[in-house]
Amino acid sequence: MEKQGGIIKLKNWKSLKFWHCRGFNNITKVSIKGELLDEGYACIELEKAVSRSSDIKP
Repeated sequence: MEKQGGIIKLKNWKSLKFWHCRGFNNITKVSIKGELLDEGYACIELEKAVSRSSDIKP
């Protein structure tokens, strides 16, 4: 079983919903810089397990 993942900024709600709806719902890392105000940010790293049989074949 392989894993795929990506990093999403928490202020980007549309992106977070998009990836969550596609099965990326395992949080592997949380990064926070400063306060969550205009100059600060927070990101989460999402991960999804992928089996080889679901790979697209040519």
